[in-house]
Amino acid sequence: MTVVLYPGSFDPVHNGHVEIIEIAAKLFDHVVVATHADQALRLLPDASGTETRLLGAFGYSRNRAVLHSDPALMPKRRAVWWWRASMNIRSG
Repeated sequence: MTVVLYPGSFDPVHNGHVEIIEIAAKLFDHVVVATHADQALRLLPDASGTETRLLGAFGYSRNRAVLHSDPALMPKRRAVWWWRASMNIRSG
């Protein structure tokens, strides 16, 4: 059994997303689409009542994102900055 993970933000969902999923479905036994619940619900054109209830139950909050280049707040290993910067969190 082969499984592929397709993570992303599907907001808005467009034909390119659907095409990638359709191609992956031909190549793999299972395609797991990893996204936010509200986006997942929009990907299901015929969502059942249970799917609508469960995926619609998630709450969201507004968050502020700040793009910065302060080395003091970045990971120690500069080689991972290209992907780790988005995971850089400072609280307090």
